[in-house]
Amino acid sequence: MPLRADLWSFGIDSSARDRSSLAAFAEACARIAEKPCLDGDFEACMTLAYEYLNGSERPQDNGRGAAMFEKACQGWYASGCSSAARLYQNGHGMAKEEARAAKLYEQGCDLGESWSCYEFANALNEGRGVLADQARATQYFIKACETPANGAEAAACAGAGERVLEGIGAQKDAIRAKQLYEQACVFADLHGCDMVVYLQDRSTGQGAKRGLACGPASPYLGPHEPLVFRARLYSEGKKVPKDAAKAMLLLEDGCTIGEGSGCLSLGSILAEGRAVPKDAARAAAFHKKARAAFERRCKCDEVFACHNLGVMYSKGLGGPKKAREGAILVKKTCESEANTGSGYGAFHFSDCPESSGPK
Repeated sequence: MPLRADLWSFGIDSSARDRSSLAAFAEACARIAEKPCLDGDFEACMTLAYEYLNGSERPQDNGRGAAMFEKACQGWYASGCSSAARLYQNGHGMAKEEARAAKLYEQGCDLGESWSCYEFANALNEGRGVLADQARATQYFIKACETPANGAEAAACAGAGERVLEGIGAQKDAIRAKQLYEQACVFADLHGCDMVVYLQDRSTGQGAKRGLACGPASPYLGPHEPLVFRARLYSEGKKVPKDAAKAMLLLEDGCTIGEGSGCLSLGSILAEGRAVPKDAARAAAFHKKARAAFERRCKCDEVFACHNLGVMYSKGLGGPKKAREGAILVKKTCESEANTGSGYGAFHFSDCPESSGPK
């Protein structure tokens, strides 16, 4: 039998199935299956790696799957590099090896995969598995932006735009930042689109006028408030170094230009004393500004604003409690298409019942 001959070629008697544990037999079968990959058939490496991960054709083994992806990476399969890197980075069902993951992302980037460039940029930004280097991180964000493959371009362009705008690992350059945000917008990154508008407003002095009247219908209405979004990046350390003070300043700037979520976030931070001393008076003032901003934007039928306004009415934040009006707004927005639909305007409110949505 071919199987018996194959087992003998590895020095294992097929009768081992009867004399010892099935583990020895399974190991022999695995070595037979891996032989084409080890002999240089890198497509076979990729196929085998997925089989190990899925547990479809053989017992699930993430460690072996990572090894097969890594072998494919050595054969110029960029997706093998990034797939192995993700497994080593996350350590699901295997030892976590962040340095190995960073090296594999760098290799995948060298092979022209944008996702690998993007992840290596994040590793350099965070000092994850590699020495933190903000200048190199910015270079790799830009490289990922300029390498159109594998779907990381949008986030990479937006990340590069933020870093160039703020002078993180690069010279401050608002014009170049706007170009990078424009590229992010081309790749359907909503924050990139919003930042293009924001930078245009800032350069023309029109920012203070925006939002006072309802403009034309836009897919970017809703939670994509540019300064609040940027504040979240700094608060969480995503694409940029973590900086709580910078996040607070951006929230204040956002609140000043009418981004209701910025005012609401500041009010909550001050009310709860998160990273700053509690200040009930300032918290109430910011909540009042948030409520006014959401009332103005809700009149323009912005679902996100109407939902937040409903929550504020229900809790009596920023003004008198209006339980009935609040409940109506929350119910209406939870059932809206924007809450459960797909596309640029899709998002989900965390306080909606799971069953809510269009019938």
